[in-house]
Amino acid sequence: MLGLATILFASCSKNDELECLSGNGGNLTIRVTPEFNGNPIISTNDNPVTVYMAFSVSQFPGKNPENYQKKLVGKNDNPWVQTHGMQCGIYYLFATYTDEQGTDFAGQLPLSTYQTDGTLEATIRMAQE
Repeated sequence: MLGLATILFASCSKNDELECLSGNGGNLTIRVTPEFNGNPIISTNDNPVTVYMAFSVSQFPGKNPENYQKKLVGKNDNPWVQTHGMQCGIYYLFATYTDEQGTDFAGQLPLSTYQTDGTLEATIRMAQE
């Protein structure tokens, strides 16, 4: 994955029309669907999915929320979590969820994109902790 990050940064720096800076300030929506055993996890008010986003990071920065620049919390009855106003670049996503029985789930996903607008769809495969 580190090789991909190097390619993305090198490619972006050579293109005068496109700067992939990762982070806020763009026109891209990133929509993340957490799944367990192929089924989407639906957020509820009592049990929302939380997705943490690290900018310009291609390897897992750990479970500490302070290692991430953005926190997204799922809304009631949504099978996805999304954020607007992002730039192209490299992100690391870490998702957590606790179901009604108290079972914890987590998943992670390195994500890189040249897309600058519209909606980028991503799926995080969740596992029981």
